[in-house]
Amino acid sequence: MSSVVPTQRIRLSIWVGATDLDEKVVAGAAGIVDDLTLIFTIANDETTNRIGYEIMMTADRGAREAAACHKFGVQCLAGFQLTGSGVKKGPRTQRFESFLKTASNDQIDAFAKEMVAKLDEPTTKGPRTPTQRFDGLGFDNESVSDVSLRDKLTRLYRAVATELVKGDGSGGRFVSVAAGPLSSPTQTVLPCPEAPGGGKAEGFVLNHPYEMSAGLPNLVVRPMCYDTFSANPPTTAATRDRWHGEILDYAVGKGIHNGNKPATRAAVFQMGFKNAPGFHNNPANAGKVDENGNKFQNLDGIVDAGTEMEAVCWHMRQHGVGVVLFAFPPRGDAKTKQPKPEKQYLAELAEYYKKIARYNFALNGAATSDGPDWTRFDAANPTKDTRSPGTADAPAQAPIGADGQKRLGKP
Repeated sequence: MSSVVPTQRIRLSIWVGATDLDEKVVAGAAGIVDDLTLIFTIANDETTNRIGYEIMMTADRGAREAAACHKFGVQCLAGFQLTGSGVKKGPRTQRFESFLKTASNDQIDAFAKEMVAKLDEPTTKGPRTPTQRFDGLGFDNESVSDVSLRDKLTRLYRAVATELVKGDGSGGRFVSVAAGPLSSPTQTVLPCPEAPGGGKAEGFVLNHPYEMSAGLPNLVVRPMCYDTFSANPPTTAATRDRWHGEILDYAVGKGIHNGNKPATRAAVFQMGFKNAPGFHNNPANAGKVDENGNKFQNLDGIVDAGTEMEAVCWHMRQHGVGVVLFAFPPRGDAKTKQPKPEKQYLAELAEYYKKIARYNFALNGAATSDGPDWTRFDAANPTKDTRSPGTADAPAQAPIGADGQKRLGKP
């Protein structure tokens, strides 16, 4: 059986934390990654709720990072994040929830316009060039847990998605929303041997229903499919695979409730996978507390690096569903809290991109009906025999369009 290169590309994205994206850092993503989604870019003020840039971000830096990504054909999304440390909500989350509780639809729509305007704010040298513009906005509002705000949150996301594509040169821009894993409208996990009663969806997870994307092709839902089972005893790859299948079944299969036609369900969906274990994923930290004072939570659901992640990408490909990874390697050293020497960091990135190239091949490379044709994978030329990014009709999730090509610097 001969293998073939797919005619449509599936989106492969990476969430990026506190890392300065310069050209040396982004270069390895060329041809294998569709977008890098920044987690920290803009924020609401703690008192007035006005939108501004994060402490470490400015309009100039945002424009510089977008341009660095675009030089290598990679889209760059700005980020709006509200997450807390443990149960206590921070002042920005409290202010945001307070605003939504009393906000009218017009006020929410105005807030969405303010967000988009901030993304397009001129630099100190003047208006942004097309290559300096962000390709969209990613949300990660994990500390917004008041379920009475669900409909207003949905309206905000939809209003931003609508606003993003208004105006000259704005086509192809999109919203991504970090959501929780749902195997049904009310459960994160269906009853199984590892969780006899299943997993009850609460707060943040309930606040981000998959149907928020109904009728909007530029609103992509990205559930974080990790940190759900136990690290000790360890969760098996078979358990993770079954769970991913439950989520797929609900989101794009027979259990879908998002109002989209069957042919478009996968086009507004990317499943998020974590292959960089954190403090709460390491059983050696049992009995310890993290830097925010939170006790070890014994969490798993993480996809191990290597062949398991490649198999996951093939699983997603069979359903036409995109993949987003957490997270891009940080510049800072976890122990010293200081930036790593550039030579060391770039060497680590080179190894990371080797893995990403294989994930991309599993998603977008030559394959038979049985799986990727690894005989056609060329580590020295990882874009060979793959459906490349950058065309106006790609990827399947939020195609970039003609305006998106201009932002990437293509004529």
